[in-house]
Amino acid sequence: MTDSLLGVLMFSDRAGALVIARAAAIETVSIEAAPDGDFIAAAAECLAELRLGPGPAVTLGLASAHCVTAIVERSGLLRSEREQAMRYRLEESLPLDAEDLATAFVPIDRSCALGVATEIERVQDLIDGFMRAGIDIGPIAPTALLTVEQIDLGPTLDSAAMQLIRLDQPSGGIDLMALQNRTPRGWRHVASDDADAVAHAVLSLEHASSTEPSDQTARELDGPPAASDRLQHVPSERFVEAAARGAALAARRTRAGLADLRHGPLARRNRLDTLRPAWLSAGLAACLMLGSILGVALWQTQANDAAIDAVRDTERAAFAELYPGKPVPLSIAARLRSELATLQGQRAPTTLQTNPPVLPTLVSLLEATPRDLRVQLDELRLDGNRVVLDGAARSHAQAAQLGRAISSQSVVDLEPPYTENLPDQGVGFTLTGEVRPDAPTSDAGRLAADRPATPDPEGGL
Repeated sequence: MTDSLLGVLMFSDRAGALVIARAAAIETVSIEAAPDGDFIAAAAECLAELRLGPGPAVTLGLASAHCVTAIVERSGLLRSEREQAMRYRLEESLPLDAEDLATAFVPIDRSCALGVATEIERVQDLIDGFMRAGIDIGPIAPTALLTVEQIDLGPTLDSAAMQLIRLDQPSGGIDLMALQNRTPRGWRHVASDDADAVAHAVLSLEHASSTEPSDQTARELDGPPAASDRLQHVPSERFVEAAARGAALAARRTRAGLADLRHGPLARRNRLDTLRPAWLSAGLAACLMLGSILGVALWQTQANDAAIDAVRDTERAAFAELYPGKPVPLSIAARLRSELATLQGQRAPTTLQTNPPVLPTLVSLLEATPRDLRVQLDELRLDGNRVVLDGAARSHAQAAQLGRAISSQSVVDLEPPYTENLPDQGVGFTLTGEVRPDAPTSDAGRLAADRPATPDPEGGL
């Protein structure tokens, strides 16, 4: 079985231990950073020397000096709002703002809980530093609470009676806890083994945990710790062993038992979250570029439409100046081509040109017009072989249908219509084309002209 790292325990800013799984045993390796050194760098250097294989997300045990605790009332709170409300109640007992704290609560009974808090910024710096060193941090809990979960103090620890214990840390600090059924009812940390400070902490702990103070306990603390029914002493060696077992258990079940701070502001992040700022920047840049392209395209479209309208206005003004008194047609280009054909026909031809008879062409156009198609014919011009038909229809489709019908049923080949929406309703159209070379003779035209026309009951063509 490959050795793997299961936890990093911190006893102070510079002292701690690595928790290592070797076969079926749990071992610890002490870490001591130099006075001007960094604990994370010392842990990474030790880890590199051990050449451990990859393991699960490790447990981070926080030094007791980095944690603060207080008893918090939790009665009368809705379950959905209990966590947030207890955070602000904990703030009333601490010299810090609730927004700056990561908190966890250990239920004592139905009315109160032990609140455990630590500064978010401090712990997040630790998490980021360990991540940069290649150590993935999982559960986070105070090292002292990891010890309480696994310490063996005999049957009295699991009894309903209140039990005071003293935990000696390798760094010289002392943790005092009041336990009932292995649940902490109070917790005090003393930075050094000062008898007066420890005695004062014990009295404060007894008062906060509703245990009557004992003069005998205070007297015992004046000298070396003595075993008694009121205070049980856990030396530093047993403290480290129990903390290592607690860290290993938390790493394997991915959660600390009593107080796990790896939630809320300290919750695990997805590894891809580090790329989120770059994704957001790239997405914003893409949106800005797309918006710029669309804006330029819209501006260019409007400019083109304005230029087209200006050209059409210029054409209409020029036509009105060239042909005063005549209505401006929809298709000025088609009208000008017709006028050009007329002018060319007025020139003296070098050879005699024979134009198709007008009457047969007119009759052919009228007969080819569908009876059931409601259109309005405003002007019909026959200039030699050239035919121009102006009018109005209800839709662009009707204008196109008229052109196809005339082309298929008459002697005229018409081009696709030029259409334009009219101000009121419908569309105006201009159909242009030429008489086919196989146009009917004048006799056929007369016969067609003599044929009686069938009147349209609706008054159309």
